[in-house]
Amino acid sequence: MRLYKRVSYSFGIALFVFFSSMFIGMIPCRIAPNIPSPSYSWSFCDLNPDSAKINLVEEYFGYSTKLSHAYLLTIILVFLISMLILHFTARSKKD
Repeated sequence: MRLYKRVSYSFGIALFVFFSSMFIGMIPCRIAPNIPSPSYSWSFCDLNPDSAKINLVEEYFGYSTKLSHAYLLTIILVFLISMLILHFTARSKKD
């Protein structure tokens, strides 16, 4: 498989996962109550900005509480993982 096809397929997969993560809780996050010394618990969250919780703190990927960082991390991680999978599974024709 040529590099252009791998990049375009990986980008398509990344966009699909990004848009579906707005409706389905598939992003790992740590959730804790909004108190001074919280104890976090791992769960799966969605990236929908309309479903913000008032009294909870959500750390997306255990890294950041900002939703924009979670958007970028989702797209970049899924793109890189799908590029690696396509690199090792898709063979190019050798004529």
